Amino acid sequence: MDRRRVLAVSLVLVSVAAACSLAAMLAFPLALDVPSAAAQPDEDAHDYRLAFTSNRNGVYSIYTAKPDGADLVRLTEGPFDAQEISVSPDGVSIAYCQKQLTESGISLSVGTIAADGGAFRMLSAADGALYSQPTYSPDGSALAYVRAERGLGNIMAGAPGCAEMTRLTDGIWDMQPAWSPDGRRIAFTSMMGSRAEIFVVDAGGGMRERLTCLGAFSEHPVWSPDGKQIAFTSNCDGTTAVYTMNADGSSVRQLTQSRSLDIEPCWSPDGTRIAFSSDRDGGFAIYVADARMGQERRLTAEAPGWQMQPGWSPDGSRIAFTAGLDGEWDIYVANADGTGVQRVTTEPGHDLRPLWILD
Repeated sequence: MDRRRVLAVSLVLVSVAAACSLAAMLAFPLALDVPSAAAQPDEDAHDYRLAFTSNRNGVYSIYTAKPDGADLVRLTEGPFDAQEISVSPDGVSIAYCQKQLTESGISLSVGTIAADGGAFRMLSAADGALYSQPTYSPDGSALAYVRAERGLGNIMAGAPGCAEMTRLTDGIWDMQPAWSPDGRRIAFTSMMGSRAEIFVVDAGGGMRERLTCLGAFSEHPVWSPDGKQIAFTSNCDGTTAVYTMNADGSSVRQLTQSRSLDIEPCWSPDGTRIAFSSDRDGGFAIYVADARMGQERRLTAEAPGWQMQPGWSPDGSRIAFTAGLDGEWDIYVANADGTGVQRVTTEPGHDLRPLWILD
């Protein structure tokens, strides 16, 4: 039953976001990608904007705005959808997946755009493969993304614009690359028959190392800020919950205990808390758990509708999220204790996946 609930939620988000992730295309419940710590700007700065995607003008485009909703800027124009954004740590550029409909089907490419606007710079090769899920390394010097061809998906990495990217994995379907904070390793999800497990590989190439052996759907790895732990989700206990483990795969621990659908884990910048979304009270809402003790509390009681896709501000004082009500999805911001809920976007349409970016 839990497996069907996971699939149902994935299909809802796929329809909402017109998702171009390869996982969504396979109807596999891995479309709930989580922004990595590498996508967050310098925590010593205090002036931020929010980058997000919106279809308010017919196609999904990238926008930025201040957390109070002021100074809205559209960065990409049609006719192609822009999805799966990743912000460089210095806030200078945004990597994303560009989706095109062609005579032969769907074309997915990966490229970048300057955070203050400009032309799309394609990074992936025009070789007929499908490219998705770009994510910057912590120092911004490299990108990892998924390349899929002939039913196989693998993780690639290298400097943006490099003619030869390094193929890091050779599994059946590897996805959701997540850089370690020191940039030396990449955790990822690998499909293994009827299940998925978490692996890690050196960013420069080498043998991949299996971290989970739970015989279930273990997915969405997210590194703790100090690189010592990885949070992920798994349905190995019958319902999808948030788990943590040491970076070497030891000491696997179930963090959330609601017996509901707990997804999208996101570490606080100081590593003491994990925000996640859960449907334990019916519709989805944002919760925060103590990363060590596991105590949980609902954060977004003041926000409307469903709340998903949480993302901490770099100083840990605020959380941005997406809230859906009556078919519309908007960006909201709340203080880290749940107070001061503020609506950032108000236009009709679907505003999704907020990421913090240096202003």
